[in-house]
Amino acid sequence: PELLDRIRVRLGACYLAKKDYDNALNQLKPVADNEKSPHRAQGAYRAGEALLAKNDPAGAIAYLTLFKDKPEFHNIG
Repeated sequence: PELLDRIRVRLGACYLAKKDYDNALNQLKPVADNEKSPHRAQGAYRAGEALLAKNDPAGAIAYLTLFKDKPEFHNIG
């Protein structure tokens, strides 16, 4: 599953670069919603980016508040 999550994040980033936000979210949301994934932070951040680009700030806030509310996601580098 870790390799699959890593591939999903990379593929989602590619879709973001192509401005294909729906397909990006299809790849990123499963990673962002998986609390056991070591790539959850990357998936959540990218999903938030895609939702902002789709003009869905409420949806973006749902993913991006993860970084504000959970100390384990502070200072991820």
